[in-house]
This record gives sequence, C-alpha cells and structure tokens, in this order.
Amino acid sequence: MSNPELSSLSAPFTPPVAKPYPNVLETHGDRRIDPYYWMRDRNHPELIPYLEAENAYTQAQMAHTAELQAQLYDEMLGRIQETDLSVPYRHGPYFYYNRTEEGKAYSIFCRQLGSEEPDLEGDIKTSDDTILDQNALAEGESFFSLGTTTVSPDHAYLAYSTDTNGSESYTLYVKDLARDSLFPERIAAVDGVAWANDSQTLLYTKIDQAHRPFQVWRHQVGTDPKTDELVYEEPDDSFYLNVSRTRSSAYILLTAESKITSEIRFLNADHPTAPFQLIQQRLPGVEYAVEHHPGEGSEASKDCFYIVTNADGAINFKLMVAPVSTPGKEHWRTVLPHRPQVMLKAIDVFAHHLVRYERERGLPTIQIQALPTTDCLTPDEHQITFPEPTYSVYAAKMPEFDTHILRFTYTSLITPSSVFDYDMDRHQRQLKKETPVLGGYKPEQYRSEWLMAIASDGTEIPISLIAPKDCHRKRISVGAITN
Repeated sequence: MSNPELSSLSAPFTPPVAKPYPNVLETHGDRRIDPYYWMRDRNHPELIPYLEAENAYTQAQMAHTAELQAQLYDEMLGRIQETDLSVPYRHGPYFYYNRTEEGKAYSIFCRQLGSEEPDLEGDIKTSDDTILDQNALAEGESFFSLGTTTVSPDHAYLAYSTDTNGSESYTLYVKDLARDSLFPERIAAVDGVAWANDSQTLLYTKIDQAHRPFQVWRHQVGTDPKTDELVYEEPDDSFYLNVSRTRSSAYILLTAESKITSEIRFLNADHPTAPFQLIQQRLPGVEYAVEHHPGEGSEASKDCFYIVTNADGAINFKLMVAPVSTPGKEHWRTVLPHRPQVMLKAIDVFAHHLVRYERERGLPTIQIQALPTTDCLTPDEHQITFPEPTYSVYAAKMPEFDTHILRFTYTSLITPSSVFDYDMDRHQRQLKKETPVLGGYKPEQYRSEWLMAIASDGTEIPISLIAPKDCHRKRISVGAITN
C-alpha cells in the first residue's frame, strides 16, 4: 500500500527559475556582473509574478506538513504568556512600558505619570495611558512593521515610523500625545530620528535606493517636509549614517560608519540649527564610539567624551577620554588600556558611574566604575557577578542619566529572560521580572556547564552545555549542537 505522505513528497513540482539579465557593477575598480540585480527594482514587471510563483512552489512542497505546522504553532504559542507587561522604565516624569494582550499580534506602548514605579500586578493595568497601539495602526493593512519610536524631551510628542508594504522603507509620523492626534506631515524613507532639546526640532536620516541611510535632515514639527533642511550627506556608499542623543541629553551624535571605520560629529542639543562639529576624522580601519559626561559643576573644561576605540592596534578596544572642546585623537587620554584577553564591547555613562560591557574567555561581564568629581580618569571599579557558569547579559532600556540604577537583562540556557535593577552604589540587585514559560517548565531539573575545547592550533573554543541533572557526560546520550 502506498504512503500518501511519501507520494506527495515525490510529486513533480517544478521550481520557478528567474530570468538572468546581466548587469555590470563597478566599485573601486572591481568589475562584476550580477544577473539578478533587476530584482532590486520593486516595479520590475517580472518581479511580483516570480515571487508569487516562489510562494506557490513553497506551499505545494510543504502542503503535506500543514497539520504538523499547526501542531508546532499551537505548542509554541502555548508556552507564551500572551497577556503581559514589560518592566516600566522611568523617563522624566513618566514610567513607560509595553503591554501585550491575548489574541493581538502587536504590543501597545503605554506610560503612567508618577514618582513611584507602578505595580506590575496592580494599578498599571487599569490606569495606563496608551500612547501608541500598533494593533490599531495595523488594522486593514496586509503588512505592518513599526520602526523607530522616540518621545520628545518634554514628553509632549511621539515620533514613530511604520512600514505597511514590506519594502523596509519607513514613513515618519509625529503624534501630539495630549490631543491624541497626528501632525499633518508624513516623511517617507526615514531610518533614524533624534529630538533636539527644544522638542520642536527633529533630525532624521533618509535612505537611498539601496536602503543605505545616507542623508541627515532637519525638520520642525508641524511644518511641510518640503521645507526641511539637508544637514549632511555621506558620499561614500560604504558608510551608513545614524543620529542619536547622548544619555546626558547634551548632544546629538551623527555617526558615519562602515564595516571597519567610523567617524562621529556632535551637535549641542540646545542649538539644533548650529553646524555639527567633528570629533575625529575617519581613518581607515579605526573604529570609535563616544559617550558624554558633563563633569561636576559648570566648568566647561570638565566636559568630556569617553571614547571606545581600536586605534593604534587595540584590536580588543580600549577606553579613552577627551575634552569636548578638543575632542580629536591627539587629545585622547587613556582611561583603560588595551588588554589582549578582554574585549571591550561598549560603555554606558551615567552622572556618577561608567559601565563597561566586556567579554572575557567567551563570557560577557559588566564592570562598574565610580566617576570622580575632579577628573574624568578613574581607577575605582567593581564587577557584577552571575550565578551560572554560562549565560548572556545585556543592557536593558533605562534612559535616565542621573541615576544610580543600572538595568540589565540576564538569561541562560536554563534561566528565562530576566530583568534586574542593579544599585551601583550599594552593589545590590533586584529581580524585576522573569519571563513566564508556560507548559510545565522546571529549571531546577536541568544543569549547565561551560568549558573550553582546544583547536589544533591551540585556540580555545568556548562551549556551553545544558542537560538534565541526571545526565552524565561519561555516558552516551542524545544531543543537539547549535552555533
């Protein structure tokens, strides 16, 4: 007797074949031919029919797994708590958070006014202020994706962007939160956004046909985008632009970066029409990122940038500092030298602390430095320790500058994603929320290990293991390998 499932697998489906149209591309003297370059053009008459044929072919090939797909979907959904809340974070006079509801595909962005953090299980559920409901925005759309969301410094407006056709080209909107209404402007092809301190000026990046953010524009809320001013254009197509605010709210950063090189300009956020100033001109192979600290008091000489860079052969990166008044490389001073065994990944700068995110022997670490009152150089530091042998940890959203609380997310092969608040003065942590895992998961039934394998050239390769507690490595057991 024949097996209908096997018969369906051997059915004579013919995959669609895209027609080649050779296109010559030349970059830096290198000439190559791309026969499928035409697929970048969404308006090409053969593109949509070809994609529809691909989808039909895939559906036909996978038809025999429809029941299994539904079973897997239901099983995975059954382990997720659909109605849930994120941990609120303070930003100015408000606490902001996201809410999800069972049966709704998208999260809802909310806030609550108050000096005390709302109770996740109490008043937050009934007295929140919805500022952006993605489900309402997605209603009637065949596709929906939310891009950037950023609240103005005075918390009156919300700038956000959406893509409703899957092109990955986002349109920017500005919402008046008090009136719950949109300003008339719609700005197409926007990538990133940063507010100036006047809460009226937006700096945003626009993308080109290759979806590369290549221009920075200045916009006044409520005005016609046709009057926007071009601030900067990147001529090198290997560089991408980004705009962001420093945590201190003092500056807006304009970053141009390629895979191996970066260049940053800065602008006083109180004077958004002033020209950007260069920190350090791009040097091939030199990467750097900056964070700002205003120093103590009002002396401009203490105003400084902390700089993470691989300059001068620091392949694992080092930490430097320079005055805002003279930020060029010739004025960089060493805070933390290059270390062969430790990778400096990133930093966060608060009013009284500097946080370093590092990686050592394959594991992430968080180092806290107390910032001094007289100089940007500081030797005082301590490390946050974690209880499991293998884990991941990364910064969670906490935009406040003058705070002694660091928020981070911790997870491991055993522990679900967990949000902690860490008191940088008292060296104490508080668990704010552990993501619920439904379906009877019991972490105490498992154990994890972290070990090193030695390659033929002597290189250490970190390996993370998870197994039931009663499983022993000396016995033969079924396993799975992921990278």
